[in-house]
Amino acid sequence: MILNNSNKDVFLTRLETSEMLGISLSTLDRKIKDGSIKAYTIPGGRRVFIRKDDLFNSLICFNDAA
Repeated sequence: MILNNSNKDVFLTRLETSEMLGISLSTLDRKIKDGSIKAYTIPGGRRVFIRKDDLFNSLICFNDAA
């Protein structure tokens, strides 16, 4: 998935996501690794991005499970 100016407001960085959720980067990384939060990488790079829609949908699922 390629990021460009037209969709940059659709994605969050790991730091933005962790700050929004009030969790550490290592906790976010665990959530990504266990599949609780879906993340995307840029081909050939190490940067990780989270789609806002995917994040909000995962939060709804967490809330419904409680």
